[in-house]
Amino acid sequence: MIVFVHGLRNWGAVEEYVAAVVGGLVERGQPVALLYPDDDVLAPFERLDAQTETFDLDAPRLTMRLRTRLRALGARIVHVTDVFPQAMVAARLARVPRLVVTHHTPALPRSDNLAGRAWNRIAWATRPEVVYTSETDRRDDARALRTHVVPLGIDLARFRNGRPALEGTIVGNVARLAEQKGHRDLVAAASRVLEHRPDVRFVVAGQGELR
Repeated sequence: MIVFVHGLRNWGAVEEYVAAVVGGLVERGQPVALLYPDDDVLAPFERLDAQTETFDLDAPRLTMRLRTRLRALGARIVHVTDVFPQAMVAARLARVPRLVVTHHTPALPRSDNLAGRAWNRIAWATRPEVVYTSETDRRDDARALRTHVVPLGIDLARFRNGRPALEGTIVGNVARLAEQKGHRDLVAAASRVLEHRPDVRFVVAGQGELR
C-alpha cells in the first residue's frame, strides 16, 4: 500500500500533481490511499478512484493520529507532498519502510515561527528520499542523500481540440491566483506594454483567492 499524505489547504499545481500521480498508480492496479485535510477546496480529491480520507489539520496530537492511520492502512511507502513535517515524523514513528517527499519550490521563502522551524528540523532529520521537480531545485537544495528529479508532467491531450479565442500577440499566465505568483506585477507591466503595443492581449488562467 502506498499512502500519500497531503497537508496544504489550497488547490493548485501541487494538488494537480498529487491527483495525477495517485490516478496513474490506480490505473496500474497499485493499492493507493490519500490522506488530506478536511477542507472544501480539496473536494476534487474525492473524485479520485482511490481510497481517500480526510483529517483535521488543526487537531491536537496530529502526528500520533497520522501514525495510527498509517499503521492501520499497512503503509509500505508514504509519499508526503509538499513538505509536511508532522506527516514525515508520523511515517517514521509508524515504521513505514520507505518515506518519500516531493519538495516543490524549495526556494520559496518560508515564514515559520519558532515552533515551525523546529518541526522542519525534526522532519528533515527523518532522512526521507526527496523528489525534486527540476535539476535546479535538486542542485540548490539537496537536503538528502537519496534524491530524484521527476519533472512535472502535463497531459497535452487535454488541449488537443482547443481553438484560439484571441488573435495576435498574446501574453499568457497560468497559475494559482495567489500573492506569491506575482499577478500584480503582471498587471502593472501590462499597462506599460500597452502604451507601446496596444495590440497585445493579456490572458490569466487560474483559480484562487485573488480571482
